[in-house]
Amino acid sequence: EVRMQELRFLAPEAAAFFKKTVPVRLTDADVQVLNSFLDVELRDNWITLCGNYGAPIYHPEFVSLVNMLKSKGCSIKIVTNGSHKKREWWQELCQALTEHDKIYFSIDGMPHDFMQYRENADWPSIQAAIEICRDNKIPTVWNFIPFRFNQHEIEQARDLSNQLGMTDFIVEPSDRFDQQTEHLVPERNLLGPRWSAQQLVPLPRGHRPPTS
Repeated sequence: EVRMQELRFLAPEAAAFFKKTVPVRLTDADVQVLNSFLDVELRDNWITLCGNYGAPIYHPEFVSLVNMLKSKGCSIKIVTNGSHKKREWWQELCQALTEHDKIYFSIDGMPHDFMQYRENADWPSIQAAIEICRDNKIPTVWNFIPFRFNQHEIEQARDLSNQLGMTDFIVEPSDRFDQQTEHLVPERNLLGPRWSAQQLVPLPRGHRPPTS
């Protein structure tokens, strides 16, 4: 099994952003501590499991975490690239989920080139995960971030998501670009709402951006 530490740079530009702005030591959350902290009824609430620096499914006790949350009555949204987990692991996860939950697969492009952004990702294991979730009636969503290298593939990816029997396909424009990632900037109509060309302008030496 590939641990989260090995996949933390699936999206290296995002990782670099958080290394600069959130210089904290990363550890795996303790499921028992979370269970005590969430000592409340969660029925009719959604809980989103989404890693900003790494993907949630690589937590060593992820299925136990999901079982704990489901025992409190909530619905769960999981956001992940989905790479490198075994078929048996996905079967176990699907047993913990229901048709009221959703898994968002972050796949930015077609199988032959989406690794340009999500390094170390693996299409065969992602496809197996999607098929297992589909066969277990777990809703699945293809989450597509447009970049310069994949902006012409959106409709192809949408068609592939339909062929795989996925529930939905979402285009999620990003606005997190800077000088280092300027080569990834797509056409303006595919940029996020907070995008500004000023993000590509180098800051004067010693200048710090505002924190609010």
